[in-house]
Amino acid sequence: MPRDAEVEGVFDDILAAPERWVEVHPLPAPHRLALRRNFLEEVNDPLVRLQLSESLAQPKNFGPFEVILRNQPGLLDRWLRFRTEALTPIAHAWLSAIGVEAIEKSGGRSAS
Repeated sequence: MPRDAEVEGVFDDILAAPERWVEVHPLPAPHRLALRRNFLEEVNDPLVRLQLSESLAQPKNFGPFEVILRNQPGLLDRWLRFRTEALTPIAHAWLSAIGVEAIEKSGGRSAS
């Protein structure tokens, strides 16, 4: 049960009708790391690419990676677009596997 979902009635609904809810697990860390490594190919600036690569070689590498993204104008937006494009097919496949049809939003992006 989500600890931070303090929307009124959510906990009651989960307890009353657990079959209506599906647990969403985060993408495993090795997959998240691979996604970040794939993004490096999209980074044109060799110094920034090196910084990002070095951050991924460190323990607890996702935090430093995000800091570098935030410190480079426009790079965080590029990363978010890249991540969305990479994860959309995975999300669609997961939804399909649990019998949920994804709905396309205007603008060509999908929602689940």
